[in-house]
Amino acid sequence: MTVANSIKCEWVTSLVMAKHLGIHYSTLLRLRRNECSPFREGHCYRRTGFSSQATLQWHLERTEAAFTSPIDTQKIATVENVDDKDVTLVRYRVVIEEAVVSLEQFQKYNRSCDEEGYYPDPDEFFECKFEDWQMGCPSMMFDVCDLVKSEDGHGYVAFMDDVRSETDDVVSLTDPCFDWKHTNKEGIGLANNDYMGYWRKRAQLEMSTPK
Repeated sequence: MTVANSIKCEWVTSLVMAKHLGIHYSTLLRLRRNECSPFREGHCYRRTGFSSQATLQWHLERTEAAFTSPIDTQKIATVENVDDKDVTLVRYRVVIEEAVVSLEQFQKYNRSCDEEGYYPDPDEFFECKFEDWQMGCPSMMFDVCDLVKSEDGHGYVAFMDDVRSETDDVVSLTDPCFDWKHTNKEGIGLANNDYMGYWRKRAQLEMSTPK
């Protein structure tokens, strides 16, 4: 029995909607915020209150239809005329910062998990100022190679056009072994930024696979 068959109500929670589409809960929320999102407020989803922080509810059939509808696939091609093109250059660095908070606050944070299993953002919850760790390169403390494949704790990748409004999304699709430059003997890779297309293909594959 699928998630859809087990629910009588047309409007469901974000967690149920994500399971039905075969994607992670946080991926669904990121897709909603994406510039090219197929989800329209009032049609695919609604809020349970007037606040922008109110819980979201999703219309099962409309959201699935919007998610699986065809889109123009973005392709990366060799650019001959560079005068009218932009590239977003992304540098990923391992940065260690520290702050002191009370034990009471710390314990309160660890009890603040919501009903769907998510914790609030630590920066917002603790309202503290993180300061740079003063012990030099992160690699002096631990091996950062598994994070960015570089002893220096940083790497570079690029995307066609201006993708600054969705950098965190498109970076999540990169391959650290092929897309990122970490030495002065490599050119900077141009990675695929078709975020919506990637997750739609993943979901369609999940939904077409027999349970």
